[in-house]
Amino acid sequence: MADLFEGLEEPIFLVTTDLGKRIRPLGQIVSGVSKASLGGRTITLCLSKFGFTAKVIVERTKCFTLHLLAESNHDLVRLFGTETGRNVDKFDKIQHLLSKDRFGDVIEHG
Repeated sequence: MADLFEGLEEPIFLVTTDLGKRIRPLGQIVSGVSKASLGGRTITLCLSKFGFTAKVIVERTKCFTLHLLAESNHDLVRLFGTETGRNVDKFDKIQHLLSKDRFGDVIEHG
């Protein structure tokens, strides 16, 4: 079965959210992303139910930013895929810039 996926280049996504001044920015690697409608405006994300970021998105912010990581940013996978935001400020370990999009949502730029 492992040979089935060998050599396939899968895109890697990072999801981030922010509660403003109440808590630092949060992020985690997304297990999967797919279109959920023919128009392409609805997507399905697969997040770890144990992830602090997913918990904050579902229970508090109700919004997120989805980032498609370039190959040059694949080093972020270890940080955002193995560390927990409960204990670690992941954004303290990388250079980033916070800005707001046209809807007022915070976007992290690395």
